[in-house]
Amino acid sequence: MSDEQPNPYRAPQRPPAADGCVPPSPLRAMLPLLMLFGLLYFVQGIVEPTAGLLAQPMRRRLMDWGQTTQQVGIIFAYIGIPWSLKPLFGLVSDFFPLGGRRRKPYLALATAATALAFFTLAAVWHGPADHSRALWLLLAACGAVAMTDVVIDALAVERGQPLGLTGQMQAVQWGTLSVATILAGTLGGYVSQHRLLEPALVGCGVLGLVSLAVVLLLVHEPKAASSPRLNVRAAWSELRAGRRIVVLLAVGLYLFLWNFNPFSYSVLQNYATEHLLLSEQFFGNLYSIQAAAGVVACAGYFLVCRRIPMRWLIHASIAAGVLSTLCYLPMQNATTAVAASLIFGLTYQTATLIQLDLAARVCPTQSAGTMFAILMAISNTGVSAASYVGGGWYDDLAATYGSRHVAFDLLVLIGVGFTASCWLLVPVLRWAGVK
Repeated sequence: MSDEQPNPYRAPQRPPAADGCVPPSPLRAMLPLLMLFGLLYFVQGIVEPTAGLLAQPMRRRLMDWGQTTQQVGIIFAYIGIPWSLKPLFGLVSDFFPLGGRRRKPYLALATAATALAFFTLAAVWHGPADHSRALWLLLAACGAVAMTDVVIDALAVERGQPLGLTGQMQAVQWGTLSVATILAGTLGGYVSQHRLLEPALVGCGVLGLVSLAVVLLLVHEPKAASSPRLNVRAAWSELRAGRRIVVLLAVGLYLFLWNFNPFSYSVLQNYATEHLLLSEQFFGNLYSIQAAAGVVACAGYFLVCRRIPMRWLIHASIAAGVLSTLCYLPMQNATTAVAASLIFGLTYQTATLIQLDLAARVCPTQSAGTMFAILMAISNTGVSAASYVGGGWYDDLAATYGSRHVAFDLLVLIGVGFTASCWLLVPVLRWAGVK
């Protein structure tokens, strides 16, 4: 694809107005939606049952009521099932509109269901005998949050891609999610220590209602084709255009390889607490430091992403991924651990935003919910697969060389190698038109 041809994967430039002046930035018109995306991601970071504010207090309650660590893990795996069904949620939103609309009705239903599930949980979950009902309600709440995530991502692709604002939308979403992560960790510890799960559930229900109100006020969606058959036909025509299938496959492989890093968080925790003898509390503080650095990275990406061609952003993503792993190589004590966490938060979040921006740019808008969810599922599969093998490799290397320190350093280098292998896919992405 030559430079003169239209490039659907590059942020479009604003044409001059009739009087020769550059028209106002599209950001101004998109401010209401940016507020919507930021708020819904912030709420998601707080209310998501498996990782938000409620996760630590729920684990504490279950253990207080006699559940073993293994049983608690199984429970959390069960209620997290909806996150594996994101492509299915995307199919429903893309091809089965309600009242001729594909996004607003599902956002309204999902946020309302979130509020209802948490209010009901606060009312009925008072003892071990209520576990069965609580698990179903938590599963429903997690499903509603996952559906909201899928639909808001699809809306971001549909609205942001034509204006070249996908990167800034992702920066807003993940910046607010990082802020929520910091708050959820601190508040979750307080709620857990003082056994205040019921008030926390009510608070999450209130946040669900706030999300519903914002969706009703800020999402304006015209009616479209209401027939699933017509929607499928339009989506297939768009998918077949140009080299889009090739680029989607290449981006999917790129996301898998970038995220298949056997240097996992569990390895880092084991090395920091068992070998460097850092406390669990200090290690938790490192996670908050990473999240704070991630907020800075989101702000930086918001400012520069439209000024840099995607082909250079892809190189930056790979380089940042290499640095985000390599920065742990000199970690030997608390001071170097803090420094590594700061570097990791900045580089890893920047690289993640570039991946999300790339995925949002290449997704066909007619099937945005499905395709973006599939790409994210591929990315998450890479993370899960690496986490699965990383711990075993770490133990095997330690047994082979008789040193956890040597095993840690080797696993860092192996992780760097997998991330760097993404450069092999850059020519394919360029051939497919990503410039």
